[in-house]
Amino acid sequence: MVQSELDTNYLLIKIAKLDADNHKVLYVTEGKDKGAVDRFKKDFISHNGGPEKITVTTSDMAIGFIDHVKENFINSEQVIDKFHVIKAINNGVDEVRKDEVKEKSFLKQTKYLWLRNEKNLSEKQIQLKMDLMRKHLKVGIAYSMRVELQNIYEESKTRKEAEERLDKLCSWMSCSRLEPMKNVASTLKNHKEQILNYFENKYTNAILEGLNSIIQNVKRKA
Repeated sequence: MVQSELDTNYLLIKIAKLDADNHKVLYVTEGKDKGAVDRFKKDFISHNGGPEKITVTTSDMAIGFIDHVKENFINSEQVIDKFHVIKAINNGVDEVRKDEVKEKSFLKQTKYLWLRNEKNLSEKQIQLKMDLMRKHLKVGIAYSMRVELQNIYEESKTRKEAEERLDKLCSWMSCSRLEPMKNVASTLKNHKEQILNYFENKYTNAILEGLNSIIQNVKRKA
């Protein structure tokens, strides 16, 4: 997402430009490389946009993509979309489950117990997860790490508070014996500043992710 000093809001991803007020897509192009960013910038300028006036951008954690955005919009604060941060730790949790299921076959059908929020689970599923948590499983520990990351987003009032909690979480994951979670900690550390920027500029790619889901749905049906 991109915000200008004139309060014109845009979303930028894969790359798309969105009128955030009216939920209207204004520009889309393929790729996450320099060419995609260049095409977006050219289109932005052609519509009387000033790249130097962009103050906030949001994206996923593709390093090359982030670098190109910063080169083209030098005055922007970069925010890593929290959806992609949560997705990264979800992937870690599921990798832990896949490793553990080799010894504990009863975990085979439990993938979404650990990845979905409880409000999206049935009472039966919540009870099953509570029973599994009492078994002190590795996936249960990974799940607790995931919950803490989500709580950081939901509960932190300031950047400083979020940073303190994120540092503790990364330390917990790094010191664990769970390799997938160690990898997640490394990813979060590499993007720490852009992740923390969210707590000063609370923008996400949620609208575009929703639009993308609709498009992918249509493609599957076709």
